[in-house]
Amino acid sequence: FPQLSGVPYTADVVEHLRRAHPEQVLGLKDSSGDLDYSADLARRLPGFAVFPSSEASLGRADELGFAGCISATVNVNAPLAGRAWRERGTKAGSAALEDAGAVREALGKVPLVAAVKWALAALSGDDGWRRLVPPLRLLLPAEQQTLERALAETAFAGLNWVRQ
Repeated sequence: FPQLSGVPYTADVVEHLRRAHPEQVLGLKDSSGDLDYSADLARRLPGFAVFPSSEASLGRADELGFAGCISATVNVNAPLAGRAWRERGTKAGSAALEDAGAVREALGKVPLVAAVKWALAALSGDDGWRRLVPPLRLLLPAEQQTLERALAETAFAGLNWVRQ
């Protein structure tokens, strides 16, 4: 993870690795949040699967050549992100993308991993999802309240897909 290590994968390095090892280097998940970088990779390397780390990228996936997205928050809003992907370019797809983005934004108001785990526990009814290991921690009561309020303003309540 370049943002954690401080060592970025430049587009030139990725291109070199892809050309040197085409059978092994098939794609990447870009966690930078920089859609221009992701789009540059997709443009430079036809057939190379580029997965930005935000559901928001799904709305421009066809235009920019993305293979989809890989996002921690899709663990929670997968039905919405999946609908946005399958129905991209349609009104229903745009609505699903907007709903997925709202859920993602709500989860991002507090520590993200703890928020995703809390939401999965809420959706599944299994408190085991709330377990975290250091250096991660559970949401503080005030953070949980913030998250609950933020999610209440989204399509989260309709995401009972884990129980099905």
